[in-house]
Amino acid sequence: MTNKQRDYACSVLFLIFGIFMFIQSLSIHSMMDKDVGSGFVPKIVAMAIIVISAIKLLLTFLSKKSEEAKKSDEDIMGGLLTIVLLAIYVVLFKPLGFILSTFIYLFFQITLLSTEKNRNLILFGIISVVAPVVIYALFVYVIKMPLPTGLLSF
Repeated sequence: MTNKQRDYACSVLFLIFGIFMFIQSLSIHSMMDKDVGSGFVPKIVAMAIIVISAIKLLLTFLSKKSEEAKKSDEDIMGGLLTIVLLAIYVVLFKPLGFILSTFIYLFFQITLLSTEKNRNLILFGIISVVAPVVIYALFVYVIKMPLPTGLLSF
């Protein structure tokens, strides 16, 4: 399979997934009397997936390159480790809570995805702390939707 064929396949699959997700998000009923209902974020994410997939499909169509895809052992191992990290994240989510489990997941995922040349563990640590705290604050204080606190009960 060439890179171009792979890009076509991935773009179409994600486009279908985005459309399916958007249609499903229309059936989410709001549980609260707020302007932003429970289906708001899934609709935004679905629209982002649709737009990005459509752009990728268009760029793939316009590109002239069609070289063979080379899968290295590093790429395969990175994909497998990402699946393992996600599984660990799911297991730790309730007992540790959103902030701690997301911090752990983000730190290791960013480290895994970065090249050795560009690894900056201090920056990764800062991003891994700030992102879950900001997301938690948005959900709890703006959207008024609680997230699991786990060990950090506040």
